[in-house]
Amino acid sequence: MITALLTWLRSHPFSFLPSQADALVAALGLVPDSAKLNRRSFKGADGLLSVYLEGHSVDWIDLTLWSRDPGGPKQVYRKSLEELFERYQHALALVEKREGAPLFEGESGDDGFPEDQSAIRLACWKQPWGRLVLKCEHDGMDVPLLLTLTLDRGAAPG
Repeated sequence: MITALLTWLRSHPFSFLPSQADALVAALGLVPDSAKLNRRSFKGADGLLSVYLEGHSVDWIDLTLWSRDPGGPKQVYRKSLEELFERYQHALALVEKREGAPLFEGESGDDGFPEDQSAIRLACWKQPWGRLVLKCEHDGMDVPLLLTLTLDRGAAPG
């Protein structure tokens, strides 16, 4: 789904209008999954796309590429964490192939890590509409491990 998303973004000017998010969902062939106060989620074979709304505009879009509940013994947890980083490297290579080298790639705490992001590792690309962020998210052994690709209005580092 990464390649299809990036292809769509290159051929459609994006400005965070709900109608554009709807067009993206349709182009990716996604089906509704759930709707909550400010979030609409759509499922596809390769992941879950969530559109976060603020008022009458899209605040950000998350494409969940992989998630895993790390519960269980520490060996299962470690294996899940290793898989997260392997999948991150694979997704990073896919995005780099289309977008070039990221402006930033590294871990939380590294110089240049975007202050408004919560992730253990991420890569960030500047876009005409904002930024594209590939993130490894993990907040502890009782919280799912996530690999997401985010479209937001935030400023890219550099």
